[in-house]
Amino acid sequence: MAESRCAFVEKAVEFGNVHIGLRAKDHAVHVRNHLRSSAIFHVETTDEELSVYPMKGKIPADNKFAFTVGFISAKEIDY
Repeated sequence: MAESRCAFVEKAVEFGNVHIGLRAKDHAVHVRNHLRSSAIFHVETTDEELSVYPMKGKIPADNKFAFTVGFISAKEIDY
């Protein structure tokens, strides 16, 4: 099986200030697959406040894929 090589397109995601208990506006995070074989992914997180969609899937060869990322916090915290 050929290996794939992926990298984030954006260097950071800026949610700004978000009020405690309110869901932040979701943002798109793009990942580019740089090689000519598909990349299979599975997102693992133990942070219940963070949401990533989709959690599993495939990034086609030499293509870009968008994830939706959001969060909600029950306490004041800096990420």
